[in-house]
Amino acid sequence: METEGFQQFFFPELGSTMAKAREISLEVKGPFVVRASRQTNGYGRKGAFWESPEGGLWFTAVFPARRLSGLSAFLALVVFKALREIFGDLKIKWPNDVVHFRRKVCGILTEVRERVFWGVGVNVNNGLSPELKEKAVSLKELTGKTLDLEEILRGILAELSFSLPVFEKEGFTFFRQEYERSLAFLGREVEVSFGEKILKGIADGINDEGFLKLITPAGPLLVLDGTLVKF
Repeated sequence: METEGFQQFFFPELGSTMAKAREISLEVKGPFVVRASRQTNGYGRKGAFWESPEGGLWFTAVFPARRLSGLSAFLALVVFKALREIFGDLKIKWPNDVVHFRRKVCGILTEVRERVFWGVGVNVNNGLSPELKEKAVSLKELTGKTLDLEEILRGILAELSFSLPVFEKEGFTFFRQEYERSLAFLGREVEVSFGEKILKGIADGINDEGFLKLITPAGPLLVLDGTLVKF
């Protein structure tokens, strides 16, 4: 089956769509998507476990990209714009989560090898375990509707197909202001965790490579990697 120019491989259950995509990439050279009804070993940034029960949208898309600077932030904006069509009151939590206030709707993991491996997990119709209720929320809970997973996937891939040629030509500079307008915490004090270390500052947007700009008591800083723990 093909979806928006991507060959699609669907599985009722996988350990991880990302791991399966790596395996399939050895044989399939064109753009493709691996989707599973549920994952038993899904993961996000820094290897964090991602709860992936039936009813959510769990997929990894594989495609070529010549331009890598700012790619992760660009891909977060792609998902955000597609999901905003379903529920308008969403924001981006740097670097690449989609949230409703402080509750996560979608997590994104971008890995680059010979191609881009773009892992996306969206809470759609799935239930959430009690320990996640305060940290995450589903689109079904937000909209009051059971949503079509295939339609959401088509919307995300359509947005990618539309925007990727612009990104390849113009770079993230073209999308930076739109990304900044979509941030959940612009102009507010935030805390970024680097393992044991916590960095505090005022979020002042991002640069053309997707780095977070912080105004700290020691002066302005650019943050490449970290976890936003308070905003």
